[in-house]
Amino acid sequence: MRKKATMKNVLILFLAVAVVFALTACSKSDAGAPDEGTAGDAAAPADTAEPAENTEPAAKTGAKKIAYLINSSSDTFQVYVMNGAKSYCEANGIELLIADAQDDSGKQLSQVETMCEEGVDAIICVIVDSSGGSGPLYREICDEYNVPLIGVCRYLDEAHVNVSTDPKQAGIIQGQYLAEAMGGKGNLAILLGILGSNDAVIRTDAIKSVLADYPDIKIVFEETGEWQRDQGMTVAENWLQSGTHIDAIAANNDEMAVGAAMAVSDAGMKEDIIVAGIDGNVTALEEMEKGLIDATVYQDAAGQGEQAVISAVKAIEGEYDLNADNWEQIPFELVTPDNCQKYLDAWAEIS
Repeated sequence: MRKKATMKNVLILFLAVAVVFALTACSKSDAGAPDEGTAGDAAAPADTAEPAENTEPAAKTGAKKIAYLINSSSDTFQVYVMNGAKSYCEANGIELLIADAQDDSGKQLSQVETMCEEGVDAIICVIVDSSGGSGPLYREICDEYNVPLIGVCRYLDEAHVNVSTDPKQAGIIQGQYLAEAMGGKGNLAILLGILGSNDAVIRTDAIKSVLADYPDIKIVFEETGEWQRDQGMTVAENWLQSGTHIDAIAANNDEMAVGAAMAVSDAGMKEDIIVAGIDGNVTALEEMEKGLIDATVYQDAAGQGEQAVISAVKAIEGEYDLNADNWEQIPFELVTPDNCQKYLDAWAEIS
């Protein structure tokens, strides 16, 4: 029999303090933080704290009922992730209950308790507090009801399982592409996400780790475009007007890459400067088809949603050690004009 939680008010009070430090928008501490489409940042996983007694749910049979708690239905990338989960549930006879926190952490914490009280078998959560630091509050409630907690896309501290991509891998793929496209030499400019954000830091460090093998490639600019297209365009325009020669631009996400590519095109330098982004979003792929950008690194939104449900079912059926730090990684993939259509088709399936 499930126990009713008695600490709701205390938990929400603690959460209100925790979320002051991080409200932005899919990984091991050595590999980097989970990557989430760079609408914001995430934190690297830590070792799971000692769980409460009897947190291992008993294996269950029959139809599964899973709650999906999305941070906000206005977050386009996260809607794509959720649609991947919905499609998998529809194809496999799993009931999926969806709740929208509307970027309100207190509301989402209440949703966790409500779903547990309604008897769900597992909870999948895109945490509002994208640092993941308020995860222990979510875990405490789920442990009281013996309900497995699955974090998706954004790292959820102390979740029983996290499903995400690895931003370090994204930076390595982008850096390797650019190094080869530049012929191993030349000047590179890097458009950073919000300064200090985990995705920006980890992706940039990964690019630099690749360049360590290419001493003839020099980084001539590093400046934030704050994940935004217009800001990326403005920064790139300033670089071009400075007179410093640039052979390639690496952007920490696609929105900045598109903005930079627009600046390059407006300056009549499209044939001279390579531009690459990360995320493989629809806009970037469409601009790639038009010849505006040269490459991106695709983050599989639907794949993360599907894997979150698969992981939830495995947790329900006792296939994980829920006292361990479980991480299911979804790989990034390089996209160029040669395979662009494949990824446009993939987006169309979940749009």
